[in-house]
Amino acid sequence: PYTNIVFKLSKALGFLSLVSYGMKKDAQSCIKGFVLAGFVMCFINFVTYLVFQDIKGGMKHGMMNWKGHLEYQRWYFFSHDNGSVFYYLPVAAAAHYYAAVYRRNFFPVAWLFTIVSLYMYIDLKSMAAIVSFGLYAAMAFLIWLYQRGGKIKRMSAFSYPLMMLTGIIFNIFIIVFLNSDMLLGLLNEVFGKSSSLLERVEIWSRSIDYFAQNPILGVGPAMHDTDIARITYEHTHNILLQVAYQGGLTSLLLLLMGCVFNYRGRVMEMGNPSVAYFTASLVCIFVAGSFDFYYHYVPLFFPLFAYGCVGSSMDLKDGKTERASLESDFRK
Repeated sequence: PYTNIVFKLSKALGFLSLVSYGMKKDAQSCIKGFVLAGFVMCFINFVTYLVFQDIKGGMKHGMMNWKGHLEYQRWYFFSHDNGSVFYYLPVAAAAHYYAAVYRRNFFPVAWLFTIVSLYMYIDLKSMAAIVSFGLYAAMAFLIWLYQRGGKIKRMSAFSYPLMMLTGIIFNIFIIVFLNSDMLLGLLNEVFGKSSSLLERVEIWSRSIDYFAQNPILGVGPAMHDTDIARITYEHTHNILLQVAYQGGLTSLLLLLMGCVFNYRGRVMEMGNPSVAYFTASLVCIFVAGSFDFYYHYVPLFFPLFAYGCVGSSMDLKDGKTERASLESDFRK
């Protein structure tokens, strides 16, 4: 497992270093590059969805999975539907931000991407993807309406602290209350996922038990077979619980500290209100991460670091930048 950890860590650090340098050197080109590259990759994934949507197992049709059974999920270019949403959310947020700040005639493209992606997830009946991406689409629409109407102050509802806190609370709420008959019944009635939801309840219960045995440092990294023996699956299907399970309160505290220190202040958010697209996507990433675990997909960090880099490049005394002036022009 340690070789895998080194590889994923190197990949993440390389990506984030590139984003940090790009945002400081030329934010517009960096965001544009991320959006265009994301569109290409998501288009490839969408094509594989169209080709393999009616085939059990998708691109893994006929292959054996790690449990020794035929693959029952539909896999595409980005993996299965729950996993792919962690790619689609950052791309959608970056596309809307780019349209709002740099090129307003790009909005139709951003909305087309959002609508087509949401249609794909609804057709796939992916609960985590429908809830998280649908939530993002709704919030992005509200942000767009507020900007069009010049109601910038109302966008404080999408402030970074509130969005992060909402995402974390939702994540914990799902862990605590998913086992209730009312919530299970509601989700099963809407999405028809009773078996997978009950499996998650079992996985979370076992994960919490192992966390309780070593709450400071967690159980540490392990081979997939070891995790399967412990919690019945190779991961916990929850971002916060995965951090606590493997790294204990120490890792969880470091994660939360990173989220707190990334905050750039209310002045920045009012000076450049279009960062609301990024902050809205962050709460949606936590919502998706309430049902599955894919924080090793490095593109999902783009909204977090783009928000931080945009804020660090601004004069927080008055919030006036070239991007803020473009926002003012947009409101007119």
